Amino acid sequence: MLLVPLAVLLTREGGSPGPGVGERVTSPASSDRPRPSPSTDSTDSTDSIEDAGKVRVVTSGERVEVSPGTEIWLTKEGKHWSEPDLPDQFRSVVDGNLDLSSPGVTLQGSGQANGVSFLSGIFYGEGEPARVTIETVAGDVNGTALTLAGKPGWGVWYVEVKVPDSVQSSMDALSGVARRVTVYDSAGEVIASQEFS
Repeated sequence: MLLVPLAVLLTREGGSPGPGVGERVTSPASSDRPRPSPSTDSTDSTDSIEDAGKVRVVTSGERVEVSPGTEIWLTKEGKHWSEPDLPDQFRSVVDGNLDLSSPGVTLQGSGQANGVSFLSGIFYGEGEPARVTIETVAGDVNGTALTLAGKPGWGVWYVEVKVPDSVQSSMDALSGVARRVTVYDSAGEVIASQEFS
């Protein structure tokens, strides 16, 4: 109610309300709606589950906090990660263990508190990633992708999955959480897809 006289005063004096002032006067309910959080750019060194579905270009060695106590960083040699109980882990993309000549996806997983599983891996194939989807025992979820600048031909994906109690009781700790991981480009074409169950 206090904004209405202010808007009228600005209009009478030849000014115009600034961006957002008119919206609040004509649609007061809009201020009650939650606003989307600002997007995270590649200079930010932290990430969270709220950023699911994004693709981030990172610099070599840039550490990204992907879960409390867990970081991932990429170098030209491959994926590095550190978890509270597993510090300084590494998966190479140059030692010949991955056949980068054909598309593929790897999977690593670890359990966390309250039935949450942290899943991640390397994807490789032609094209620039725009979206990662993971089919899980808890349903389909969007993952986040990290890639180095240029066209390295590979990147890293990750996601946190809350496994329902009903499913936890009928499965081994981590086996079978992820059923399939698929990486798409901006046109919706599949860059790489791998089934895990």
